Amino acid sequence: MLKRISRDKYEVLKQSINKLISSTVSKIYESIDILVLALDNALKYGITVYDSLFVTLALINNCKLVSFDENLAEKLKQKELDIILIP
Repeated sequence: MLKRISRDKYEVLKQSINKLISSTVSKIYESIDILVLALDNALKYGITVYDSLFVTLALINNCKLVSFDENLAEKLKQKELDIILIP
């Protein structure tokens, strides 16, 4: 089941994310730069390539992945990867 964000909450979230990215991001990655490693990780962890791009970035940068995706969190925890699930 998809969780939808209401229009008023979306506007607040959009502004918050924009502020966060513009004030803290020091590098922007292009998918192609990590695609080969992401493909390997997708197979290794049994996840989609799309999800693996984020997992791979977290692994490369030695940081925790945060997600709303319960299925992804379960798969990664089974593989002993650290993920923070936001309910």
